[in-house]
Amino acid sequence: GTHEVGWASVSTVNSFTCGLTTAGSALCWGENLFGEAVAPPGTFTAVDAGYYHACAITTAGPVVCWGTDRNGQSSPPEDTFTTVSAGEEHSCGLTTAGTVKCWGANGDGQSNPPARTFVSVSAGGHSCGGTPSGSVECWGANNWGQSTPPSESFTMVSAGRDHTCGLTAAK
Repeated sequence: GTHEVGWASVSTVNSFTCGLTTAGSALCWGENLFGEAVAPPGTFTAVDAGYYHACAITTAGPVVCWGTDRNGQSSPPEDTFTTVSAGEEHSCGLTTAGTVKCWGANGDGQSNPPARTFVSVSAGGHSCGGTPSGSVECWGANNWGQSTPPSESFTMVSAGRDHTCGLTAAK
């Protein structure tokens, strides 16, 4: 027989999707050119789908990634993370100390975050992080202005391939 799966979160990009079940399992489906749709066994607190790779935070805090690793985007550093974001050809995570670490492609500086405290991070073709004061800092490619956020206060930010969106704190 079949049974229903409860979902805690779902992340989709390109042509595959990953989800975190309420039991803490990572499940992925869709295109599987580089193994991106085959999540490893284990228990996780978060999962994020990137471009042909995905990353998840284990219940112990380290990040594991799978799929393509041609630029090192699936080879996270050893640290404990509270948030992970799989981007185009790089990935970033927010450490338990509040700093951002990125790994993978760095041709435009997208894997070189500012040395400061952040409360959130999002990787796309570039990277952005939310600061404790509500401002957003971005790094990496800026050919479309995607790394030049407005000087407003944000509660959330999401970096895409060539653009960024944020939810302002204004009601």
